[in-house]
Amino acid sequence: MLKHMVSDNVMKKIALSFDVEEFDLPREFNSDIDDEEMYQISYYGCKKLLNLLDVPATFFVTANFAKKYPKLIKEISEKNEIGLHADEHKDNYEDMSCDEANEKLTKAKKEIEKIINKKIKGFRAPRFYPPDYKLLKKLGFEYDSSLNPCFIPGRYNNMFKKRKIHFNEGLKVIPASVYPVIRFPMTFLCFRFFNRFSLVYEKIGTVLNKEYVIMVLHPWDFMDLRKFKIPFFIKKNSGEVMYGVFKDYIKWCKNKGYGFTTMEKF
Repeated sequence: MLKHMVSDNVMKKIALSFDVEEFDLPREFNSDIDDEEMYQISYYGCKKLLNLLDVPATFFVTANFAKKYPKLIKEISEKNEIGLHADEHKDNYEDMSCDEANEKLTKAKKEIEKIINKKIKGFRAPRFYPPDYKLLKKLGFEYDSSLNPCFIPGRYNNMFKKRKIHFNEGLKVIPASVYPVIRFPMTFLCFRFFNRFSLVYEKIGTVLNKEYVIMVLHPWDFMDLRKFKIPFFIKKNSGEVMYGVFKDYIKWCKNKGYGFTTMEKF
């Protein structure tokens, strides 16, 4: 029995992923934030995260952010995978023509690859709304991680989409992990919404996803967001509380013998 348990633990993989972007969330909710602060929130969140993170992870970066902080992105790329998040975080591929998406993504991919001197293999769209898979394949991406297979009223209606890794138009699709059956997403909200109880909730979700877990977080999760006029459930327990809970989660995963990996290694 013990041998079987150890085997399961060795097989389990945790892929931590972070969307590195301009913190334009207040603008999405019709609130002001100046450009400099919009960038600095994510910049200092990245610095805090790197002080904590001692396992490999995947960072999906916007070209706008990478051009502003090239040294930081190059530093991150030394031990982690860099994927493309968008040209600008405000990009909405649902309202964009295929030609415009092609132009913006081509430019953004080349700009970040020049900074890190590595090929970008993965893509995740802002707000999980991707462009056409055929376009991503054409641009040389090997996988897309823009599917959140859950139901969130007013946001996502993907309750019956595949929650396991699969192929679409020749492109590998790596969905964010959700709880089996109830399909609650395993994102930053899980870590923060219930404070310390959230750690127990997150552990349960990790165990239930037997082979691997794809976590979705942001550097700005580790900054105090209470002053911003954004929904309470987004800013609740941000900053130091989130930092502590996430640190404990990584420690718990290590104690269980789970391995950490990047998305490209799936």
